[in-house]
Amino acid sequence: MTQQFFADGISEITVAAGVVRMEYFVFQKGGGTPEKQPLFTLLMPIEGFANSIPGLQDLFDKMLKDGIIKQRALNTSKPSSGSPNFS
Repeated sequence: MTQQFFADGISEITVAAGVVRMEYFVFQKGGGTPEKQPLFTLLMPIEGFANSIPGLQDLFDKMLKDGIIKQRALNTSKPSSGSPNFS
């Protein structure tokens, strides 16, 4: 059986000893502002990670084209508004 996980984002990506380590998080509502809580870490060999990039880029391009997401400046000083789960 395949397991499914939900994450709000990736908090850190590192590479060591030929392995890409991606640390995922979820937002948990705290005293007022949602806070990032570690959820799980995905480890992939560099080759597997590199082979996944074209598929991810194709998906990203399709979502831009379909208006699901909007392109924004890469170097923005404005912080993310947080998870859509908390308004």
